[in-house]
Amino acid sequence: MLLGGSLVLSVVIALVASRILLGGLFALMSGTTLPFVFHWRRVVFASALFWFWYLTPVVAASETAARLLRLFSSR
Repeated sequence: MLLGGSLVLSVVIALVASRILLGGLFALMSGTTLPFVFHWRRVVFASALFWFWYLTPVVAASETAARLLRLFSSR
């Protein structure tokens, strides 16, 4: 019962989040104003923080990235 309830709750939360994101995307595409206040600087900051904190070390530690760097530096 608990597992079923958590599954239903997660599906509802995912549907609400997708509805908000798609509504904002369609509003941006149609040129109207957004139905909510969107703080661009906070989104850019969070994206940059995620990139520098998580993605850069993962890419640097990956074997594929090392192979590409060796390939490009050999020319």
